[in-house]
Amino acid sequence: MSSQQLLRPPQQERSRIALERIFKAVNGLAENRSFEKISVGDIAEASGVAVGSIYQRFATKDDLLWELFGHYITEAVDEISVMIDTTQAAPLDKRISNVIEVVSELFVAHRGILRSFILRLRSAPDEIPEGYLVKLSQIFKAIDQYLKVDGVSAKSAKICRSFIVAGCREHLLFSAIEGVPLGKNTQGFRNLLLLSVKAVL
Repeated sequence: MSSQQLLRPPQQERSRIALERIFKAVNGLAENRSFEKISVGDIAEASGVAVGSIYQRFATKDDLLWELFGHYITEAVDEISVMIDTTQAAPLDKRISNVIEVVSELFVAHRGILRSFILRLRSAPDEIPEGYLVKLSQIFKAIDQYLKVDGVSAKSAKICRSFIVAGCREHLLFSAIEGVPLGKNTQGFRNLLLLSVKAVL
């Protein structure tokens, strides 16, 4: 496990805009190739941000990868928090559907770079910065608590959440291998995942 922590977001508006352009460029480039095959020059050209400016913020390309991962984790926290806060009265079936929808949407929106994250973590799990593991754990615990309703035990809620995340992850990797656009039949995938999750409860 890396001791690197979450990096502080830029304070100036111009820097924030440049960072967003860099993130968008990396995610787009990662649609068609692995992160390892994307150069800083490629990122600069796609984002319109100078190579020197990129290196001013990121000492290495891996630093950029992990800050982008942290950015997506923060986005996931926000999306899941809204889901939990606005659907407290929902029954279990609806809660499962809500989790599937939010998690799958995050995977579809950032499919290029998330594919690179997953493959990197599988090949080098110790590289993930410690701060990100803490945030991921918080996300998972919040989902587990959300699903612990209508007599569902803590263990069953955790299994349910794990099944959803694993399903979205493998769907992402399979779509890349088969050359099928990830968002092409999202609703069909969600329906199938919902049936599968309910079967294990």
